[in-house]
Amino acid sequence: MSVARAVSPGISRRSFSRFTPHPLAVAVAAALASTAMPAAADQELRDTVVTATRSAAAIDDLPVTVTAVTREDMDRRMPADEADLFRDDPDVAMARDLRRFGSTRVNIRGIEDNRVVQMVDGVRLPDYYNGGGPTNFSMSATPSVMPDFLKQVEIVRGPASSLYGSDAMGGVVGYVTLDPSDIATGDKKSGVRVRGGYFGANEQFSGSVVGALRGDSAEFLLGYGEARGHETDNQGKDGSTSRYRSKPNPADTEDRGLIAKLIVKPSAGHKLSATVEGREQNVETDVLRLSRSLPKVTTMTGDDNARRARFSLEYEHKPTGAFYDRMLAKAYYQESETHNKNDQRRSIARYLFRSQRCR
Repeated sequence: MSVARAVSPGISRRSFSRFTPHPLAVAVAAALASTAMPAAADQELRDTVVTATRSAAAIDDLPVTVTAVTREDMDRRMPADEADLFRDDPDVAMARDLRRFGSTRVNIRGIEDNRVVQMVDGVRLPDYYNGGGPTNFSMSATPSVMPDFLKQVEIVRGPASSLYGSDAMGGVVGYVTLDPSDIATGDKKSGVRVRGGYFGANEQFSGSVVGALRGDSAEFLLGYGEARGHETDNQGKDGSTSRYRSKPNPADTEDRGLIAKLIVKPSAGHKLSATVEGREQNVETDVLRLSRSLPKVTTMTGDDNARRARFSLEYEHKPTGAFYDRMLAKAYYQESETHNKNDQRRSIARYLFRSQRCR
């Protein structure tokens, strides 16, 4: 058996065996390597989350499965709504209700509804309302935060009831809003971010503007966003007005949001934050996909309005040399309203015709 060996042209094996590095060169190379490796390690930033333990912690040090969707990820995904925020995350989904309400609630590993807690800056979102019935037309989720106002979204998979109660059996989703330092970065005293977008699936035009001012002891952020579109298209072929309709119901959507944040640092280790944040959504729908359990209903339209407003005041103290590392006190007021208006037309003749046909 023969073995082929490749040797570079012009270089013999003997030349490699005769090469002996100088001891001084080896010492210098080792010293440079030992000093360069810590510098590279110091520059590597680790993802930090707050939702998993209610305090800032490195994501790799947590005993639970946590995913952080950063602002960089959101800028790359360009989400049209909350459903797009979790588009690339396994075991997490937010379905779009093509009948009427769009993106509603988060599903983590098959668990949803009131078994998944959603929070904005540590403040729980109010529970959604489900009036029941065969069509669930009275179902509506509380609006969260517009994606353009988010700094990070933290997803805790699995039970977190020890921290958030029995309604966190499926997991927790924490929305973290922007700070002035996220807009006016580095040594800048001011900054503005303007964003516009178009989402072809529902012909939605969106835009937002967020500005920030920074001083020595105070920071301020102000932002406004708006989006207008229609129903989200799908691959359905049946466009009839019946229970067999597979196309989405025609709809006109309007979404508006506002955020204002003031941060004051009177002295080292002390921080006082005041936040005003809210969102309002309006949807006008022609319900063409009728329910089989309501045979008398021939036409139906619906107007839905959901709004949420929050004011929070937070004080944080990080002392040096004290018996505690961090003290946090928070007070907030939150108000949420959902209005559903339905206009139904019922026909007895159509109901009798269906009854005779079924006999």
